[in-house]
Amino acid sequence: MTGTRLGEPRCAIDREINLMTGTAEHGLHERGDVGIVFDNQNVSHSCPLHADGCCAYRTRRADDRRYLQSMPPTAPSLAAPAAREGLRRALLWTAGPLAVFALAVVGTHLLVADLTVALWWPAAGAAACFALHARRSGRPAMILALVVIFAASVIANFIGGRDLPIALAYGAANAMEIGLLITLLFWRAADLRLQSLRDAARFCVAALIAALALGLVVAGIGAAAYTHDFATVAILVAASHASAIMLIAPFGLLPPRLDTPLHWVEIALQTVLLGVAVAVALRPGSALPLSFLVFAVLVWAALRFPPVVAFAQSALLAVTVVALTIISGSRFLGADLAPVDLAVTTDAFLCTIAIFTVTVVSAQYSDAANTIAVLHAARVRVAAERETSQALRLHLELDRQREDFLAATSHELRTPVTIIAGYASLLTDETLAKPHDEWVGAISRNAARLSLLLSNLLAVAGAARNDEPSADDIAAHELVDGVLQALASVIDEADCTVVAPIDTTPRIFADRRDARHLVNELVSNAVKFSGRGGTVRLEAKLVGDDVVFTVDDDGPGMDADEVAQAFDPFYRAPGAAMSSTPGLGLGLPIARTLARRNGGDITIVSQVGVGTRATLALPAARAGQSLSTDDAG
Repeated sequence: MTGTRLGEPRCAIDREINLMTGTAEHGLHERGDVGIVFDNQNVSHSCPLHADGCCAYRTRRADDRRYLQSMPPTAPSLAAPAAREGLRRALLWTAGPLAVFALAVVGTHLLVADLTVALWWPAAGAAACFALHARRSGRPAMILALVVIFAASVIANFIGGRDLPIALAYGAANAMEIGLLITLLFWRAADLRLQSLRDAARFCVAALIAALALGLVVAGIGAAAYTHDFATVAILVAASHASAIMLIAPFGLLPPRLDTPLHWVEIALQTVLLGVAVAVALRPGSALPLSFLVFAVLVWAALRFPPVVAFAQSALLAVTVVALTIISGSRFLGADLAPVDLAVTTDAFLCTIAIFTVTVVSAQYSDAANTIAVLHAARVRVAAERETSQALRLHLELDRQREDFLAATSHELRTPVTIIAGYASLLTDETLAKPHDEWVGAISRNAARLSLLLSNLLAVAGAARNDEPSADDIAAHELVDGVLQALASVIDEADCTVVAPIDTTPRIFADRRDARHLVNELVSNAVKFSGRGGTVRLEAKLVGDDVVFTVDDDGPGMDADEVAQAFDPFYRAPGAAMSSTPGLGLGLPIARTLARRNGGDITIVSQVGVGTRATLALPAARAGQSLSTDDAG
């Protein structure tokens, strides 16, 4: 038995398996134990799987008669994954709240003139990213994250100079915004990653809706507490929060990393060019509308680099835009704007950057993932076809060796068997005393059986080699008469009646030896299974372009499953095996092979308790049809 190659462990072993190879016995007892046997080497290996998937091999030779000691499976170590998970959670629940609090404090210092709302609120994006990561630990962790966001927002607003009731209201509004965002993202979805254009659209729509809901709440609070214009505050707050969420939250929705190389030199070059584009297009005092340059360079990152790189560049670009807006005062891209208009324009520009990056990155990731999947499938298909080709070549070589062995062995055994049968025939003609005559009869019968077996083996080898049949014009009645004469002793011994009303008209065009073998096989099978006192009926008729031989017996018959397997090599029906009916299960498979190579076929119809009908169809001889080269000579 050939096992896996070295370095390819199999770990799905649930029960004990005993393997015999040569004189070696190999026991596989527990999950994790693998026994491996190599071609042409009586060597066995025991392989316990470790956590890293590697094996520790122990080898013994087949001449070592001791039973292979199964090495106990090594329990996989869970310490490293558990430690990494613990570190991740500690970092999440430490850095997450601190980031939300710090960015909220920063936001309270980015207030728009004449208003109590911020130019940009990056804490919203940090809170969304924190909540998205916390959600992976379950619903309780998600609820706790919302509570932490509420607390951090309240503290930051209170420190920023807002009254405690206003800080509490803003904190509740921020927590509500993130809760609504999570609900919309995962409504009827077990998970969401930015892996396609559809995912990107869902994320952007959810961010806009959540930010708009927050803007309405904060506008209501501002209108009640500070008499601010409701519409102005709602638009400004919604834009500032939406841009922050769409720029920072994607770090919590990163898709799985693709197996693509990172080109650090290209990333560095593109980053430098992005800095140049920002300096040219967004520098304070610039009077030219060159903001499109930023997108021209940003699309390079979105199409070529991993998503995390593109999202990081977009976030840094947003920080740069906000900083330049604050530095330039009332001017944005060379235009003099009122404070509110400046804030709205800046937030709209940031939203444009965010939507552009998210959609392009997600669409590119989808295309790249599909391409990688197609290439992987192609490689797998090529590897499978290569293995199939190798297996086919090996199969053909084994078939050739088997055929050569069968042919050589059968030829070598035929001579002594013929001699034995000949001398047994001579002794049969003599008058022998009992029990010597019985002994000679047994020798004759078994020599005949052995001769038939050798003929079958030779037929198997010849059919497998696709030897060209030597076709001849044969009269059907002459063929049947010859077969019945050859089987006369078998028919008499079985006390069976064979009825063969054969018309002299039908003639077949087939190999004479194959045709004789075919009819002989069908008749002998019918006689054998009819039993003593049975009746076999043989007919031959011209049907279209074929001569159809039908052989009916009144034997025990076969059920549908037995008929379906009747032509499988070495198959014997259970009834035949139980009644010790002689045979190896090669007769019908050989007969069908011979029939098909002569342009015919064999079919069987049977009914349990009624009998069996075997039908042989062979091409009918046509007038003027030429004989084979051998026959013509």
